[in-house]
Amino acid sequence: MNIYSAPTADFTHIDNQDATYEPSMFALKGRIGRVRYIAYYAVLAILTSILALLLIALLPKNAFVALIAYLPVLAVSFIVTVRRLHDMDQNGWLAIMILIPLVNFFFWLWLVFGRGTDGDNRYGAPPSANNRALVVLACILPAIVVIGILAAIAIPAYSDYTKKAKAARGAALTTPAQVAAYSAPLSLMSM
Repeated sequence: MNIYSAPTADFTHIDNQDATYEPSMFALKGRIGRVRYIAYYAVLAILTSILALLLIALLPKNAFVALIAYLPVLAVSFIVTVRRLHDMDQNGWLAIMILIPLVNFFFWLWLVFGRGTDGDNRYGAPPSANNRALVVLACILPAIVVIGILAAIAIPAYSDYTKKAKAARGAALTTPAQVAAYSAPLSLMSM
C-alpha cells in the first residue's frame, strides 16, 4: 500500500437518500413544507391575536408597548419563512419580502403553493411527513381568513339593514291617519 496514492473511496453512492428529520417550530435551521408552514402561521396568528387582545385590555393607550411586544412574533415569522424558502432551495434573504405591502400577499401565495425540492438540497434533508395535528392546524388558518372576510362583509351589511328597517318603520307611521290608528288601541287600553 502506497501512502501517497490517490484515495479510492466511492462517494457517488449515498446510503442516506431517504433520510428526513422532525422539524420543531422554533428551530433556526432546517426546512419545512407547505402544510407545516401554514400550521406554524396559524399558531402565530392565534398567539398574536391573544397577545394583542391582552395588550389592548391592559394598556389601551400605549401603542408603543404593543409594537415592542409584536417584535418577537415578527422574528418567529421571519424564521418560519426562511425555513420554507430553504425547502424550496431559495435564499433566506427573500423573507424580507414579507415586509413589502401587496408584494407580501403574492409572496405568501408562492410560499403556500410553491413546491419544495424532493430529497436533500443545499439546506439539508427534507422534513418528515406531516401528522394529523399539523393538517388540522393548517386547515384552521384558511377557515379563519374566510370567516373574517365573511364577517367583514356581513356586519356592515346587517348594520345598514337594521338602519333601513328602523327608518322604514318610522316612515310608515308618519301620516296622521296611521298615527291615529296606531295610537287609538293604546288610548283605549289606558282607560
